[in-house]
Order: sequence, then structure tokens, then C-alpha cells
Amino acid sequence: MKKVRPKDSLIVFLIVLLAYGYFFTGSDANTNSRLALVRAVVEQDRFEIDSFLNTSLPTGDRAYFHGHYYSDKAIGSSVFGVLPYVILLSGEDLLHRFLSILAFKELLTFLVVGIISAILAPLVYLFTKQVTESRWYALLITAGICLGTPYYVYSTMYYGHTLAGLFLFSAFYTWFEARAKDKINLVMTIGSGFFLGLAVITEYPTLLIVLLIGLYIAYILLKSSQLRNWKNPVLLVIGASIPIVVLMAYNYQIFKTPFALSYSHESSPDFASIQDSGLMGIHLPNPDVLFYMTFHTTMGIFWQSPILLFAFADWLNVRKNPRYLPESVLSFAVILLYFGMFSGYQIWWGGLAFTPRHLIPVLPFFSIPLALLQKRLQRWVSVPVLFSIGQMFIVTASSRDGLSSLTRSMHPFYRMFQNSTIYDVYFPNFLSRALSLNWGEEIFRLKGYESLIPLFMAEMLLIILFYVYNLGSPYEFFNNRRLTKK
Repeated sequence: MKKVRPKDSLIVFLIVLLAYGYFFTGSDANTNSRLALVRAVVEQDRFEIDSFLNTSLPTGDRAYFHGHYYSDKAIGSSVFGVLPYVILLSGEDLLHRFLSILAFKELLTFLVVGIISAILAPLVYLFTKQVTESRWYALLITAGICLGTPYYVYSTMYYGHTLAGLFLFSAFYTWFEARAKDKINLVMTIGSGFFLGLAVITEYPTLLIVLLIGLYIAYILLKSSQLRNWKNPVLLVIGASIPIVVLMAYNYQIFKTPFALSYSHESSPDFASIQDSGLMGIHLPNPDVLFYMTFHTTMGIFWQSPILLFAFADWLNVRKNPRYLPESVLSFAVILLYFGMFSGYQIWWGGLAFTPRHLIPVLPFFSIPLALLQKRLQRWVSVPVLFSIGQMFIVTASSRDGLSSLTRSMHPFYRMFQNSTIYDVYFPNFLSRALSLNWGEEIFRLKGYESLIPLFMAEMLLIILFYVYNLGSPYEFFNNRRLTKK
């Protein structure tokens, strides 16, 4: 097996990080709710967000309890924003410059969501490289997942979905490495538990995925004859308990009980009625909604990211690769059950969203079947990867003006081929040069399409660097091929 050199992963990380950090796709009630909690904690040393509701961070996504308003979101993304904001405020005092609300949103989004979410790239790369022993195929799959799915778009906004997806995949990859090396130690066990706990406090429904990863861990412990070793489950629980205790302390401070969630105190009567029905608004799976989420043209995930369809090629031939059967089964179970669960959610598309955004935490697990594709199928992946990246780039680079009118009511749903969030909203905006805020505009004062040039140039340089680092200079590469033929 070829060894992956650290610089490979660093270049891949920078390729994705640049794509995430280059754009700021705006804010809404969801992001304002999370950021309001950050400001309340740092500036006022409290959890109430009353001060920001009618001023800098207006939001209807809020909980109400005993005369005060609170963020109704899982606290994970806000927790990660506290330290960066403290540092930013320190710099503000040092430089005697006031940080505008737009700069606050942009910087926090990049420092928290952008940088952390981009860590998924080297993980997917390392996993795919280890399975296939191909650097270029690993780069292709990494780009397909990180830049060719809605994971890209939501890594430019202050949401929690991509962070949760990273934490879950990190826990999986930790145990995948343990199985490959047949080595389990204290640090990795506590660390993986910590990642699982972070996922739960960042997006509560990911508890389902945590349980499935728990079964995968139990399988690895069983095969290594360590299932009966009480230390492993105890260390996992200890790791997971650290973030969970933070959540419980937060809930107790506000609601006087560690087991209450902000969603149970929604200030909006309409949303409160949804949350009070079923399990936090989730009912039995709905086959019609499952179709809307996957294959319907309006916002079906497989239309938006066709590269994901190749996952079925591995799942349908899972027995042909017994070495990685546990990983294939885990990916299928995680994706199927999570899709099924959210098909029973009344607002399954997530409000002002171009895609079923609740599905984002499981998107990294598509990299598993894509990495395990048979060699004869891997050569066909390039085109759908590039098409997927192209569509997600249009969404990320374009204004979302007009999206609210399309997504205001999804019941009854649109007919097939009648609407598409990408081609009825984002693509027309892209053609009319209505772009999202980006570094080309802010730093280089470029307008329209010209503002995208610095991104393309920088990405091209990084890809060339990846090529040169792995294959040598173009002259050396082609000269070696000529000598080999002789």
C-alpha cells in the first residue's frame, strides 16, 4: 500500500478551504439565531438574545421562556464561535477599528464553519486514497463530495449541518483506521466519542447516526476481541459526555432542567405546533416526500449532485468487495435511515433552502461507496463529478433572490420538470451577474464575472501544485513516460 504524504492532504485541504472561504452566501433567520447567541455570550455574558432581535441580527428562529428570547438552535455551532469572536474583539480594541455586522458575519462564518468544514476534505482524501491507492481518484471523489454537493453551499453559511457531518465522518474514520491497523488506543477512543457528542449538540437528529456508528464500533471491537473490555465503551461515553454536559448545563441555566431543548419553547405558534407533533416534528417515513428529496426535479439531491448516484453501483455489488463490507453496510444504513427519517418531517426541505438541507450531515458518507467503486466504473466518474461541482458552484456564486417564492409552500408539490431551484432561481441570477458576496469583489474591487477570476486562478495554481508534487514537473513526467516506452 502506498503511503500518503502529508503535503497531499494539505493541498487538498487548501483547495476546498479556498472555495469555501471565497464566498459569503448571506444570512437569514437561522444564521442570525446562531450568531446572536455568540454575541450574547461574548458581549453580555448571558444566553438571552433579546438585545439583537430588532437590531443587528433579527430572527424569528427563537425560543421564549420566562420573559426572554433564546436561540432555538442546537448550540454546537455557536459554541465554536465564542473563542474566534473573543479574538476578533481583541483585535478590534488593539486596532481601534469597529467591526461592522457584515464583517462579523463573514469572519465568523469563515473562521468557524468554513475552516472546520474544510477538514472533511483531507479525511475523504485519505480514506479514498487508502482504499484505491490512487491520488487522483481520491482528489476527484473529495472534490465531488466537498464541492459537488450542498455541503459546499452550506459551508459558506453559519449553519450546523456541515459541522455535524464532519464530526460524524471523523468518528467513523477514526475507527476505520483502527480496523485497518488493528490498533485501538485510549486517545482515539475518547476522541471518537467526543466527535460523536459534538455532532449531537450541533444537530440533534444526528443521534440516529451516532447509534449506527456505535454498531460499527461494536463490530470492530468484536473482531479485535475487545468487545468485552469495559474500558472501551466507558472511554467512548466519557468522550461523548464532554459536549453533552455542556449542552445540559446550558439547558439547565435557561430552562431549569438539563433535559429541556429550546425547540420545546418555540416562540412561533406555527413552528411550535410542528415541533409538538410526533418526535420533534418527525413522523413515520413518507414515500412521496422521500421521492421529492431524492429524484424530484425541484430540489432532488440526485438531480443536484448526480455523482451521488454512483453510490448505488457499490451497494448493489457489495458482496464483490468483502474486505470493506462493514463500511458499505454502514454507509447504506446511515443514508437510508436518515433520508427516511426526514421524509417524515413536515418541513422536510428546511424553509428557505434550495435543497433538503437536513440531509447534509450524511453526505460525507457517500464517499464510502464512491471510493469502493469497481475499477471499471471509476473511469466514468469524472463527468458527473464536474457536472455536480458546476451546479453547486452556480448556487454558491449566485444570489438567491427569488428562492423564497419558490419554496414558500411545498405542499402540494410541483410537478416533475416544472421547477428547479437551481435553474429557476440561481442560474438566471448567475446569467444576470447577480452574484453572492465574494473576495474578488471585496478585496480586488472586481465586479460581475470578473470577481470570480482570482478564485479560478488560485484553484488552478493549487491543482498544478498537487500535480507537480505527486508526479514531478511536466517535463519529468513526460520524459519518464518516453523512457518507459523505449
